[in-house]
Amino acid sequence: MTWPAGWRSNRRSFEMAEISTRHMTQVMADAIGQVLTNLPSDQRQKAFFLIGATAIWSAEQVKGDSSELVKSVIRQMAHAHVEHALQAIGKKLGLSLPDVQGDGTKRH
Repeated sequence: MTWPAGWRSNRRSFEMAEISTRHMTQVMADAIGQVLTNLPSDQRQKAFFLIGATAIWSAEQVKGDSSELVKSVIRQMAHAHVEHALQAIGKKLGLSLPDVQGDGTKRH
């Protein structure tokens, strides 16, 4: 990840955000994996689309009193961690993500 200008003054915030987003993503991935594993196999792909879209959307919802710079970096970290976790779940269960981002734009 490329740190933006001014990151030194917000270093502690970025470090805490990294720890928080990793933890949040691990909890989310465990829960999603359990839900999908317990569903009948014919329902997993549709559920994965819905749950995945919700997870991606939630990564964008950064609120708080932090500066816009900090919130932007947190969004980027959260989005990257969520995408990685969803890809790992999909690979493990043989499921695929839709070819769009949470905002409807095409994935790269």
